[in-house]
Amino acid sequence: MKNRIVKPGFFLNEILSTCTPHTRLLFIGLLMLADREGRIEYRPVRIRAQIFPYEQVDVTAMLDELLQNDFIEVYEGDGIAVIEVKTFTRHQSIHPKEAASQLPDKQRGLDGLPVITGKSRELNTGNEFAVGKGKGKGKGTEGMQGKPKPVVPETKFYMTAKKKKMTGSQLADFENLWSAFNYKKGKADAADAFLNIPGYSGQLFDDEILPAAKAEADIRPEQIAKDRTPKMLQGWLTDRRWEDEVSKPSAAEEPEDDGMDRDDPELDKMQAWIAEQKAGGQ
Repeated sequence: MKNRIVKPGFFLNEILSTCTPHTRLLFIGLLMLADREGRIEYRPVRIRAQIFPYEQVDVTAMLDELLQNDFIEVYEGDGIAVIEVKTFTRHQSIHPKEAASQLPDKQRGLDGLPVITGKSRELNTGNEFAVGKGKGKGKGTEGMQGKPKPVVPETKFYMTAKKKKMTGSQLADFENLWSAFNYKKGKADAADAFLNIPGYSGQLFDDEILPAAKAEADIRPEQIAKDRTPKMLQGWLTDRRWEDEVSKPSAAEEPEDDGMDRDDPELDKMQAWIAEQKAGGQ
């Protein structure tokens, strides 16, 4: 690894802040592994051993996250899979004696076509790309000598009101909550409130937040019927309303128990007699 610069802006980057803590740490590690052009050979197993020697983490998934958030590029040149850290040369001060890059840039090999602009799982962990079943020369995507077909980017995200980018499991949880809460107003602001939930975890979401949101949706028709203004998701999250006890329907709306057994045959006879009397009096 090399000594590299990590600027204060790293900690203030709103898009990077939506990535998992391990992914952010991986990004710093990539800066230190990169050559003077910001390039690293795409080898997830080796990268994990160098950056996370004592942890069992999914480096491939974290590379996907950085890729989808536009912090790195992954491409193939001269049969070598390469990661390139974007804006690396702009932010790093390279020592004049540092060795030249031994990895190809995007202008060399296969006409410079990047074959990965979405998920990096399409790559092998060696020096070849999984672009087809054939080997050697071929046509189309059948071999390394043919032109690989670019992969369609998988860049699903949601931009909050404060321009924060939600992706991955964080976005999935928010979309589930938005659907369960079922009051479709102020989504962008609600997304910011969701990102600011203190001590957020998947367990907190599954055990408390999501069930409470569904309960809130269930009682909303009663609130509207009583001319009460329903709470929007942003305020509901900001006030931590999932910690409240949800009120049950009022007793006035429930049928009163008059103590009579509706299945009593004597009651049926009485009701029949009353009906006959009414008919005879008409």
